[in-house]
Amino acid sequence: EQAQMNELADYMTNMLNEIGEGNSSEDITGPNGKPLIETLTEIQTNNNVEAEDKYGNSVTVPKGFKVVASEATTVPEGIVIEDANGNQFVWIPIGIVHKDNNPANDVTIQLGRYTFDKTTGEPTPVQVAYTEENEERYTDLVIIENEYGDSIQEYATRENANGLIDSENHLNDLNAIAKDLEQFVKSVKNNGGYYLARYEASYGSGTSIENWKPLSKISTGTPREENNSTAELTEGMLWNYVTQLEASKISQNMYNGNTNVGVESDLVNSYAWDTAIVFIQKMKNINYANANRNTTGNSQLMNTGTTDDIVCNIYDMAANLGELTTEYCLSKSDDMAITCVGRGGSYNYNNGYTSFRGVAGVTNSNLQSNGFRLVIYLK
Repeated sequence: EQAQMNELADYMTNMLNEIGEGNSSEDITGPNGKPLIETLTEIQTNNNVEAEDKYGNSVTVPKGFKVVASEATTVPEGIVIEDANGNQFVWIPIGIVHKDNNPANDVTIQLGRYTFDKTTGEPTPVQVAYTEENEERYTDLVIIENEYGDSIQEYATRENANGLIDSENHLNDLNAIAKDLEQFVKSVKNNGGYYLARYEASYGSGTSIENWKPLSKISTGTPREENNSTAELTEGMLWNYVTQLEASKISQNMYNGNTNVGVESDLVNSYAWDTAIVFIQKMKNINYANANRNTTGNSQLMNTGTTDDIVCNIYDMAANLGELTTEYCLSKSDDMAITCVGRGGSYNYNNGYTSFRGVAGVTNSNLQSNGFRLVIYLK
């Protein structure tokens, strides 16, 4: 009897460890033999880990992050990862994406800058980052015109942008561009995707632009209200009244020098923003490109993560705050060079929408409705 009890105890222990007779390896790996994404619920401490969902979609979980399996276990739902401090990001896949187990429903997503039909939301690729033949196209100076006729580009290097902004109207002559667009594109190509911040940025810590760090969490407290731009920033407060130059530096600060994570952080670029819209629309079969405060119900400024503007586990791209990016606008007004490009709709602007490209000065911090969002990509 004791021997039988010991044998039963061993069997139960093996089952709990998912290695016993009651579980096969197919239960803990995906169709291609990689770890199932929902098994990586502990912070990865050694290396980036390539996993997959039950449909065979690859997802790389970075060092320093874990999967929030309670939010999603498949790529079409929006895989959420979280760092040791609770900051969350959503996987945006590139290439062939399996929406389910039926190959007829597979879709292909290209990393690129897009325009979107104003009625249907249908995306048109204007500048792919690279072709199927691996020809790199992100260095081309391709112009996208917004609905007001402004000419907008995404610069690959700072050298390309020299001399294009009126130095008399700016702190340091240049629109903030992507920290390293080449590295971003190559990372996406090699890893099959990138991560977009789940939430608009909130204040984390620091006393100046040099050491400010953001959060990507549900924001807390009361956002700084109209004509209250100098109100004290407190941890968790939604980060508005911010310039594009500040948003760029703050975004890069998030993981700068942190050897415990396997990612780089930056202010979102046009490739990351547009491709995320394509992903959302292909997964949900919706016209999210033209969603705005009227379709999402964001008629007042709210804490990010508390609104009804959520698709594929990403919040507030269609409304709440307009979000500063690294795109550059060539147009100028009478009193300032309009060089900064913001995306998405805002709570106080009927004409804004998810794919909207709005423009402002890079040093303008007077807007309650200006915020930003991070992108992270694998080292």
